[in-house]
Parts: sequence; structure tokens; C-alpha cells
Amino acid sequence: MYCERRIEACIERYPLIKLMIEAMEKHGCPIDYRRHFSCEYCGPLVGGGYDPELNQIVICYNKLRSVQRIESTLTHELVHMFDYCRAEFDCNSLEHVACSEIRAANLAHCSLIDSFYQLTTTPTRIAKTQQDCVKTRAANSIQASRPDLSRSDIMAVVDKVFDRCFNDLEPIGRRCRLSKKQRLLTYKERKYYDFE
Repeated sequence: MYCERRIEACIERYPLIKLMIEAMEKHGCPIDYRRHFSCEYCGPLVGGGYDPELNQIVICYNKLRSVQRIESTLTHELVHMFDYCRAEFDCNSLEHVACSEIRAANLAHCSLIDSFYQLTTTPTRIAKTQQDCVKTRAANSIQASRPDLSRSDIMAVVDKVFDRCFNDLEPIGRRCRLSKKQRLLTYKERKYYDFE
């Protein structure tokens, strides 16, 4: 019950999660908390996931204990759920998976601080920090779900779809860079995207 209460708190309190849920409803994919979210024990490589067959987000209760980690994971997985809702998302297409992972990393995770933790930036590469972080996170996510693929094969697919997917900011409309002020502003601006 602890995990379920944390998910419910995130849905009620966090602006990006509320915006994602409203956007999905506008696209004809309403969310039922009891149906679309599940808390489960997970193996060592993942903290959560999106199951397109069940149309369900899984939160790994043995990995994600803080509200901040649950919020970040929910936002990430809601990007995948949104992509599945709005597009002809084929979970067997590595290009589709790479695109969704790029979008999720770009919209839910990467910032200058995050890139320092991942060691994907240096003082001479600050201008490319966001892109480097997104590519690394997307490739890591794909590698966790597809260990049969080589890193070079994964990076080739990520590079192939990167520009198009990196610039697709739907439904959030901006890169929030982990700023609470940016997230609140994004939620307030949802009316401009007809997600109110």
C-alpha cells in the first residue's frame, strides 16, 4: 500500500504528471489509477516500466522509495504511455522504442546537474549537455530492455531518430530542466495546448 499511496500523491501533486494525464485524456486515452498503475517487485536493472500490452505503468516498489524517484519514473513512463496513445507506436520497432526513450529522457530527466552525475558533460561541452544526457539515458534504457543488442547497434538507432524525437516536446511543450518553477509554468500554460 505504501507504493500505491506514493503514486496517488504524485498524481495529485505534481504538475507534469497531471499535465500528462490530462493530455492523454484529450487524446482519448483516459487514465484509471487502479487499472493503469501497478506496484511490483523488479529485478536489478529497472526501476519501473511501461507495458504496452497491458497499457500499464509499473513502479518497482523495491527500487523507488522516495517521492522524487517515483515522480521522475512516473513522468518518464507516462511519456511512453502518451506515445502509445497518440501514435501508431510499435513496441517491436527499435526506432519507435528509441524515439520514445529519447522523448522520455528529454522531458523527464535530463538537466545540467543530471549530466554531471552521469559524467556526460565537461566544461567544453556544456552546449551539448542536454543532447548527450538524452542519448546516454535513452541508450541505457534500451540496453536494459534489450540486452541482446550491442551498444553500437543501439547508438546507431538512437542517432538515426534523434533530431526528430529530441525536438518533439508534446505534450509538455518545453524541456523543464528539473526546475519546480518551470514545471508549474508548464502546467499553467497547458491551456495553450488545449489540455485543460
